[in-house]
Amino acid sequence: MSAVVIFVIVLFILFVIAFASKRRFGMLGLALAAGSVLSSLCADDLTTIVREFGAALLSPPLGAVVSAVLVLLPATALLMTGAKYKKVTHRIAGSLLFSVLGTALLLEPLGQALILQGPGRELFDVATLYQKYIVSIGIFLAVIELLIAPSPNKHKDAKH
Repeated sequence: MSAVVIFVIVLFILFVIAFASKRRFGMLGLALAAGSVLSSLCADDLTTIVREFGAALLSPPLGAVVSAVLVLLPATALLMTGAKYKKVTHRIAGSLLFSVLGTALLLEPLGQALILQGPGRELFDVATLYQKYIVSIGIFLAVIELLIAPSPNKHKDAKH
């Protein structure tokens, strides 16, 4: 299967998951960033531990699978709870941002797992070239969305 098709599938799956959950992008985007940090800090050690428990993969490499799981794990946990979008247009925009940021953060594991050649290699090189900008803008937008989003629980002053 072409690397381009794999990138489109990853984008689509992340979009559908975020859209179906109706969760707001702000917290999910920051969870993806936290997962990326966890992946960079723990993936090698965790891969060794998983391999010692008997898990062995050749294609895709076990290290790439562990890295991808670590990137997505915090966001996956937050898909069950948190503020939701009420309008479909907001859900679409938030889901699109989530899928683009998630795919950008998954570039390293995808690069390890895929055999890149031809158009897939060109796409990967362009995505890698712009990865830091995509991730920076995504995290910035996630923080902004958290700051401007109305609080889901507005407490009124209780009078006794």
